[in-house]
Amino acid sequence: MDEEQLTALLAALRDKAAAEMRELLRAAPPPVLQKIAVDIVPALVRAASYVGEPFGTGENFADAVARSRVAGLPPILVRVHRGAFTAADQESLKASLQRAGVSQVAVAFIADRAMNVAPWVLDLDGLVNLMLGAGLGVTQRTYEVKYVDAPYFR
Repeated sequence: MDEEQLTALLAALRDKAAAEMRELLRAAPPPVLQKIAVDIVPALVRAASYVGEPFGTGENFADAVARSRVAGLPPILVRVHRGAFTAADQESLKASLQRAGVSQVAVAFIADRAMNVAPWVLDLDGLVNLMLGAGLGVTQRTYEVKYVDAPYFR
């Protein structure tokens, strides 16, 4: 198998994993949504100093608060929301912000369409790519591919 074939095979496997993850996310119950909200914090914020703490759940969402171990960095409310985002959901989001005492929010939508309701918004594909990139919700098998180093033999 040449490098081009291997690259195509790896891309097909990633696409298959992404499609499977999308379907699992669409059916995930609130406790799983909360686990995701907590676990995506370092990858979402792109700072290892941030960790997620469970905060609350609702019928179609789960919240986590991202807190930094570095003094002075602001906490962030992270919500993973499944389905349509209604006016009641918007009020719930505002209430969670107040209860958590934070002013920044990131919302990851598990829906066909993301709403622009927060400074940080992820659509379903963005969430799937974030999770795959961070290795969340997946197992990984690593195969070593060896190529001859022609300059070595000169």
